[in-house]
Amino acid sequence: MEVEDPSSIRPHRSLVLAIFLPPRLCPAGKGTLIGEVAVGDNTSYVLGTLTVDADFDAGTVTTEATDFSVHGRVESVNAHGFSASMGRHYSGTLSGEGTITRTDFESTLDGDLRQTVQLRHNSSGQVFDMPVTVRVDSDMTGKVYDNEGKILVRGDVEGTLTARGSLRTPDGRTHRVGPEVERESGQFYAEQVDMTTSDK
Repeated sequence: MEVEDPSSIRPHRSLVLAIFLPPRLCPAGKGTLIGEVAVGDNTSYVLGTLTVDADFDAGTVTTEATDFSVHGRVESVNAHGFSASMGRHYSGTLSGEGTITRTDFESTLDGDLRQTVQLRHNSSGQVFDMPVTVRVDSDMTGKVYDNEGKILVRGDVEGTLTARGSLRTPDGRTHRVGPEVERESGQFYAEQVDMTTSDK
């Protein structure tokens, strides 16, 4: 199956028009934007749902990302008589805060994601579940657009992922993941779904 390149992430509807918001369309009030954030490459990437709550009067935003899942190839390792397979889903929520102007958007996106790594003993076939926590520290930087009258933010996300986990099996062995630190990058977008205007 061909995996979509996360660098091409875009709203599900065709992006017919994307221009910097002209002054007359500079929004006032508060709005909610929803989209996606993706990190990885075209063979394997992690995709989550992104929500942006924007206060255009104050020029501030809060961000939240949930429902992360792995698309494409799932990493597996075979060592010391065990094979290990990463799961396809992460639990947990990332959150952050930042600023928004007529043209620019930036926000942090941090937190802990959790998943289960499955260990299978190659000889006995026994299966063990190892809980793994991935600490995410990232920054989103992008631009603000007018997409057919709706506000759209879109840009890049960069940061570090730190994975940790351990499991002691009945044979007395302790199996560990990490701490492994990786630098990752990807793309994000979020489009207006709700707006409350003000008199400003």
